[in-house]
Amino acid sequence: MPQGIDYLFNFRATSVLGVHIHCDGPKWYADFELKSPASGDIWVVGTPVGEPWPSREAAEAFAAKALLLMIERDKDLAKLPQPDGTDKPFQLDGDWFVMPGPLLQEVHRLGPWSEAVAITRINVCRTMLGGRITVNGVHSLSEDDCTVLYMAIASLWLMGFPQYPVDTRTLN
Repeated sequence: MPQGIDYLFNFRATSVLGVHIHCDGPKWYADFELKSPASGDIWVVGTPVGEPWPSREAAEAFAAKALLLMIERDKDLAKLPQPDGTDKPFQLDGDWFVMPGPLLQEVHRLGPWSEAVAITRINVCRTMLGGRITVNGVHSLSEDDCTVLYMAIASLWLMGFPQYPVDTRTLN
């Protein structure tokens, strides 16, 4: 699988408007037309231009695998409990954050990011802040970066992680 397209598996099957398999000479591509549940914008994402598939069959196999993973993700998301709208605590790097209930409900509605994507986004914010993330340190992030951080935290909370990094001593 070409590098950098693992993000496709974070989309929901319900957002797929179409799958386009196409070629440019001997190079094959599998692209997905998606509708953002948040904004209604239409996106086309898929095979990176620099990393095409070697054949139509390979592009089709990737598209089928991606769709199946998206369907499985939708099934997993349907099992997540609906947040009740109240604020929830989340411990990040030893500091306590308050996750607004309406944000948790919105992230639940849109579909939380996968654990891997959420952790990657948290680590990017750590790098921007020069290490540990604190409640006070978050204020130095841009509004967009702060939104990304809170969406990552909300995603982890919705998946049943009340803290990150996870303290394995507290797991059953």
